[in-house]
Amino acid sequence: MKKLIFVSGFMCFNFLGFSQEETKEKDKLHIDEIYILPSHNTQRLRVFPLENFRRLNPASEILQEGFAGHRPSIGSVSLSNPGISLLLGFNLKSNKIPAFRAPHFRLGITYFQQQSLWGSYYKSDFQRDFHSNNDKPGEAEHYYIDQMKTSIYEVTYISDNVLLDFSFVLRTKPERKLSMFTGIGAQGGIGFNARTKVVHTNKIHEHYHYEFFERDEIVLNESTTQIMQNGTNMIFIAYIPIGFNFHFGSLKPHWNRFHLSYELRPSFNLYMIPGIAAQNNLSIQHLAGIRYSLQQ
Repeated sequence: MKKLIFVSGFMCFNFLGFSQEETKEKDKLHIDEIYILPSHNTQRLRVFPLENFRRLNPASEILQEGFAGHRPSIGSVSLSNPGISLLLGFNLKSNKIPAFRAPHFRLGITYFQQQSLWGSYYKSDFQRDFHSNNDKPGEAEHYYIDQMKTSIYEVTYISDNVLLDFSFVLRTKPERKLSMFTGIGAQGGIGFNARTKVVHTNKIHEHYHYEFFERDEIVLNESTTQIMQNGTNMIFIAYIPIGFNFHFGSLKPHWNRFHLSYELRPSFNLYMIPGIAAQNNLSIQHLAGIRYSLQQ
């Protein structure tokens, strides 16, 4: 009988200990936030070598045979692409970091369309012609025309990206109306519906020089577009989230759960695109939306 009581007591002690550990684990990690964050991904791209676009699209006649006499443009272009992030926030309770009282792990999905490769190639021809207007005898009017012919090819590699998004963030005094946060994060996934877009623009501009006045005329301004489909690519992004949360606040309990969230993400991007070497660049993700707290 004593043995039975001892065994029963030992089992109860173990069960209570296990329950306490399980409760502690539940206290440490649970979902308590939902994020809906529309975004814009801004990046500056330099001219991508034409040979790499040709490797991406070996069957494209315009890329393989066009561009004769064209030179790459000098400089870079700034592009902005829309997207959205849907995230869940997991509370990680910790007393080891007093300055940041609400460590959180966030996990979710991010979608955005991205123009990750870009190139502009141009050719221009200048010509000056002299003319005389002899309609009135003895009053011949002499003038000349400057004609500029410009041909521009703009090539862009575009994909629709779906990425797994996870980050660890630390906040300052989250119970206040305005709180700041920072941390570290990463994204990884695929780019589908990848395509190369080629826009060819031809322009002819004429400038007339008369004795007493001048005038301009656009003789030709036409564009043609071709789109070539490419294979699926892979994308990996490392970023640093920096932002703030603004607590709406209200006498009504349900409004107390809503927060306005703004986030800036300086990012390093790595693209694994079939047919060419891995590419990388820097970008900044801007996210602004709603954080909904499941905890009062």
